[in-house]
Amino acid sequence: MSLLVVDDEAELREIICEVLHDLFPTIQEAADGQLALECLQSDKNKEIKVVISDIRMPRLDGLGLLAWIKNNRPDIRVALITGFSEIAESKSAADL
Repeated sequence: MSLLVVDDEAELREIICEVLHDLFPTIQEAADGQLALECLQSDKNKEIKVVISDIRMPRLDGLGLLAWIKNNRPDIRVALITGFSEIAESKSAADL
């Protein structure tokens, strides 16, 4: 089982990967939602079963990524994180 960490802040991605490296044999990183989407669409990444993603990112945000995952890879578990307290975004994520 592999993990994909998605955040536009490289330092935060590094911290998350460091903290979780004992739980996941393989951890991949993506700097935004579009790169994460491309990673998940690749046949070689079918072992990714967990995604930790920021909500606010350029190109494709975490909510857009979550919607794609729910429609195309429902076997993946998703945890969304954010540095902002946005009740509307949290509700949108919960509704997906």
